[in-house]
Amino acid sequence: MGNELTESERLAIVETQLKNVLDGMASLTKSFTRLEEKLDRREENFVTTVLLDEKFRLRDDKIDGLQKAIVDIRSEKQSNKNNLPVWLSILPSLAAVVVAIIAIYK
Repeated sequence: MGNELTESERLAIVETQLKNVLDGMASLTKSFTRLEEKLDRREENFVTTVLLDEKFRLRDDKIDGLQKAIVDIRSEKQSNKNNLPVWLSILPSLAAVVVAIIAIYK
């Protein structure tokens, strides 16, 4: 009888250890499931390098277009400034024409 009691005790110890191992495996399974969910959420929000490269290329193209437009506007302003003396030289001629028209009608 002492032998059977020892074996039943050993069997109880083994069952307890098995239960602990199974509980640990259940805990690991839950942890893996949480990790998989986190990875899935990360994958949904992850932007690929190809997509980023395309977005950056489009942004750079827009920036280049804006810089060219700025250069064009500045050169147009400069050409307008260069034309100012020409327009100012026309004013006395227009004034003479207006005086001549007024003199004709008097």
